[in-house]
Amino acid sequence: MIKKLLLTITLICIMALPIFAVGPTVTLLTEQVARVDSSNEVTLRVGYNFASEDGGIEPFIGTQWRPRWDEEGDMEPPGVVALGALYHFPDLIDPNSAIPLIPAWLSTIINPDVEVRPYLGYQMTVNFIDKDSGFMGALGGIRIKVTPESNTSFDFEIRYDDTFGGLAIVPDNRLNYYMGLTIPF
Repeated sequence: MIKKLLLTITLICIMALPIFAVGPTVTLLTEQVARVDSSNEVTLRVGYNFASEDGGIEPFIGTQWRPRWDEEGDMEPPGVVALGALYHFPDLIDPNSAIPLIPAWLSTIINPDVEVRPYLGYQMTVNFIDKDSGFMGALGGIRIKVTPESNTSFDFEIRYDDTFGGLAIVPDNRLNYYMGLTIPF
């Protein structure tokens, strides 16, 4: 009886999610490093955003690629598949925000039509491609839309990853900075 009840509740929740969902998203981020001739990374994610005005979750699958690791081409880090999720918080500039003073302060320097939504997340590798390498780590960022109706958003992200195996040659246990775009479709 309890199994049937839990299954029914789960099915109702799953059917109701698309009502509030933003939908599928594609995110392209590039690592921001001092030298652009080596060791920078390009990240591609495909996710499904279940966020509403009050926040929500966005699970994703993605990959990382390092097109120019070093001049000699030696020790190129392997490609990996990553799974993760982002939790989106409500708009920081919204006048009805639960955070005191920040909306009023931000609205004096930023156009009130701009939407600024912070997010936190976690990602880790799933070793389908290279079983001897991987990473796991936390991430946080801000997704900015110029207008609420705009489809594309700018993402600024900070990550803290721990690499192992074949990815151990990639510097880890430090903050890495990323910038890119997210496009819902």
